[in-house]
Amino acid sequence: MATRRPPSARRPTSRAAWPPTSSAPPRPRPRAPGRRPRRGGAAAAARAFVAQHPASAARAQAEAAERAALARRVEQRRATPDERARLVALLSAWATDAPPDDAATPWLAVGEVLLEAGALDAAERALARVDGPGRDVAALRRATLARARGDLDAAERLLQGLDPTRADVVLERGALLRARGRPREALEGYLALLRGLEAERPPVWWEAAIGAAEAYAELGDPGQARALLDGLRRKDPTFGGDEPRRRRIVDLMVRLDAAR
Repeated sequence: MATRRPPSARRPTSRAAWPPTSSAPPRPRPRAPGRRPRRGGAAAAARAFVAQHPASAARAQAEAAERAALARRVEQRRATPDERARLVALLSAWATDAPPDDAATPWLAVGEVLLEAGALDAAERALARVDGPGRDVAALRRATLARARGDLDAAERLLQGLDPTRADVVLERGALLRARGRPREALEGYLALLRGLEAERPPVWWEAAIGAAEAYAELGDPGQARALLDGLRRKDPTFGGDEPRRRRIVDLMVRLDAAR
């Protein structure tokens, strides 16, 4: 006959309320081999902890755990739209509330996520915190933001500290020159990139080609712009194999045809 274990040794039939006696942030539970994790389990547990213990000293730790869990789900392409929105909200708040000397947060990555989500003010705050490696990239992103907002002088100041021969800097300076009504100067930079990177044709080469075509159109020469894009299509009908880029170029061709 099997020995009946005392109540204290029996396995619980349901999960106890978590945490039972403390206000510690959630910790991942061990998972049986082959068992799939619950969708958003770690992030949901951290969020529930904050809701249940809003005054806990461990609240900041739990919020950090939720941000990390949601970021992993985004990286794994498993995040739901609600989870993506929640991550943007958390990152936006952290960009404002983080201590001034916070060096642990990957601010460049945070800024990129916020930029992609269209949270421009929060992205600016995050990018302004970047120091050390990545600072030049952050300055370039901030220049793009400033130009998009119409603050062309701020964009110019941010570009002044960057290597003017870098391809991505040349692209942004070209966009800034065009915003200032100087497409001819922008065109010179675009054409220099096209000549210098013709053999490799990296993504920045295609962006320079689009910029050059747009600059030709702004100079009142849509025919030359169309001829440039036709030349690209003869070289590579897929426009580098990037479908969104191909659609952009085809749409630009249609606009140029309408302007001729």
